[in-house]
Amino acid sequence: MEKMKQIEDAIRRQRDLKKKKEIIARHKWIADTKLERAITPGPGEYHDTNGDMANSHANCAKWGMQNPKSEIEWIMYRSKQLPAPGDYTPYDPNSAVVGGTWGKYTPKSDVEWSMLRAKELPGPGQYHPDEITSANMQAFGNFDPPSEIEKVIRRASMLPGPSDYASSPPPLTRPSMRDIKREFEGQVTAVGFMGKLQATVKEERNKMEE
Repeated sequence: MEKMKQIEDAIRRQRDLKKKKEIIARHKWIADTKLERAITPGPGEYHDTNGDMANSHANCAKWGMQNPKSEIEWIMYRSKQLPAPGDYTPYDPNSAVVGGTWGKYTPKSDVEWSMLRAKELPGPGQYHPDEITSANMQAFGNFDPPSEIEKVIRRASMLPGPSDYASSPPPLTRPSMRDIKREFEGQVTAVGFMGKLQATVKEERNKMEE
């Protein structure tokens, strides 16, 4: 731990020394470098007496002594040039030879125009249609088209049903007594054979136990 502290102190002192050297080098550069403003001459360093207005009296000039009018003075000057209300000569209507008046025409309104058009059109009782004397007459058809439900029913009646796809079942026949007897004899024979087989198996088991 002591060695680590010594190393850290040495590094810190080295950094501080480096910063001091950088500051000293910067100050030295500022002192040795001449800026542009230090090179340019100032206003008091110029000495040109050839065009000096203070020492030259041959060609001199001065400010003008003209006093221009202000905005209010210009308004007053223009108003003096304009005629006043009493300077106008009014027009005498009695001295006119030919005069005119406003038109007195009153145009029709929309309601009056509608009434005028209605008067010019013939009424319902003024029509006299010609009588139909032709034998070629036409009447309205009595066709009664089927509705949507009727169309669906008619279309369904044209399609085959599920029973139309299956084959017809065989006809039912009543068995005869001979067939019944033959089937019954076969069952009795099978039962007897099974009984004999069970007895034989039982005898064989008894023998093996003895």
